Amino acid sequence: MTLEAVLFVLSLNLLGFAWCYIMQSDHLTDLIYSFSFLGLAALLFTQQASSFFHLILFFLIALWSTRLGLYLVYRVSVMGRDKRFDKMRKNWRRIGSFWLLQTISILVISLPLMFIFNKDIDSIKTIHLLGFGLAILGLIIDSIADFQKFRFRRNPNNKGLFIQSGLWKIVQHPNYSGEILFWCGIFIAFATFAVMY
Repeated sequence: MTLEAVLFVLSLNLLGFAWCYIMQSDHLTDLIYSFSFLGLAALLFTQQASSFFHLILFFLIALWSTRLGLYLVYRVSVMGRDKRFDKMRKNWRRIGSFWLLQTISILVISLPLMFIFNKDIDSIKTIHLLGFGLAILGLIIDSIADFQKFRFRRNPNNKGLFIQSGLWKIVQHPNYSGEILFWCGIFIAFATFAVMY
């Protein structure tokens, strides 16, 4: 089953790379990144899940990936392109290296998911709820930060400026902080089960 999940991620990102290079478009890059997690979690959940813990985990991954994927697709459609790829879009080796790195990062981040969906879990303890709570907090922070930055960027008066209001006044990159908190929460839930079972 783990092999199927890995092959799914590899295939999806290979198709994404081909589409990106042939069409010279960034519109699907971030969507494929986030939906790789959703597809992988759905595959593992439908084949191996056996408990309420698995259901919560799948729900969190689905919520995170759907929110991120749809937001990023909307953002690139409004902005027209993703400036990060301007210098590599026409060079298949450079854009291919990006897609390879993206695929590897998805697989590394997903290692706990592949492990935990393969475990028979009969109870949820306080530490697991703490991990899930941290993941939810990270998701909320990430969502608010993305909304604040997008609204800031849409204002023509802010062209060339860096946002320094809202969460961005407290932390330089709250969107990344939210991402880190989310995956730390997932890892806490995973790590405690890995030790306990």
